[in-house]
Amino acid sequence: MLGPEFDLQTTATALSRINFVNSFVYWGLGSGTTVDFTAYANLAGTDVNQLVNALDVLMLHGALSASSRASILAAVNAVPAGTSQNLHRAKAAIYLIASSSQYQVEY
Repeated sequence: MLGPEFDLQTTATALSRINFVNSFVYWGLGSGTTVDFTAYANLAGTDVNQLVNALDVLMLHGALSASSRASILAAVNAVPAGTSQNLHRAKAAIYLIASSSQYQVEY
């Protein structure tokens, strides 16, 4: 049996995608184009659960698994809290969801 769809996700494309997500989240899209994550930074400062819930709905249509949620919450909570760190916490959550295997699946 042939499965051409399996040629879409290879080791090389998986790493390339993760590198793209890293660049997008932490450095912008080039040519001075950046994304404003302020709304998510505000959530990271008030309630990390709300942050992950909002990103889950936005990026995964509410399909984030319990084990992935727990891992993301642990990783985000490992980033020190504080006004100057909220953006880093939000970006960590966005990066982890966007680079996850669950995000690779089309719903």
